[in-house]
Amino acid sequence: MPNEIAPALAPEEWELRRVGAVSLDAVQNEECVVITGPNGEDLSVSGARDVFALMALANHALSDRDSRKITAAKIEALRDAVREWHRCWLGMAEGSEERLRKMPDFEPRKQMLEETVATLAAILPSHAPASSDLQ
Repeated sequence: MPNEIAPALAPEEWELRRVGAVSLDAVQNEECVVITGPNGEDLSVSGARDVFALMALANHALSDRDSRKITAAKIEALRDAVREWHRCWLGMAEGSEERLRKMPDFEPRKQMLEETVATLAAILPSHAPASSDLQ
């Protein structure tokens, strides 16, 4: 049985957009992560590239024993699950990929799953193969 992982923020923290020294704020009309240092100084991180890098570094800072840490093994398990899901759908379409592609929601869901795997893989130090390798 997997470890239960509590939400990163409680509902009231989401409402305040703040937990401990970390908050979400708008600076010069741009959403940013604000971190308050021990002496009360604020550091803001904004822009897609920097916020994504912060996600990667924050994940890396988690202990390897922390079940919340995104790891290559977890990404590979998710990648395998996506492949299996794809195979199952193909089987339900009686082996016809063309018929499968006409099924509602197949392509958008497949694309979303592949993008999720690629996004998670991209925050690791040396990320795994691209989502096109899932097919």
